[in-house]
Amino acid sequence: MVQSYPELRTTRYKFESPEANLRCYGQVEPPEYDLGRITNRGVVIFGGNKDVGVAFEAIEATSAQLKGELEQSRE
Repeated sequence: MVQSYPELRTTRYKFESPEANLRCYGQVEPPEYDLGRITNRGVVIFGGNKDVGVAFEAIEATSAQLKGELEQSRE
């Protein structure tokens, strides 16, 4: 699973070219995951204020797509 920033989309792997995506997925952009279908409450999302790999907005966007209550801990 890949989350791209700044688009804030959670998608399958995006290949280096639209042609490669087309061969693999049948479309030029990788398909998005429907995170609302996740029912396992054991999902944990990690990130931090100084995380250079994931923006806080991306963590919030992913959390918003998950159903149910989420526990948050910010340090």
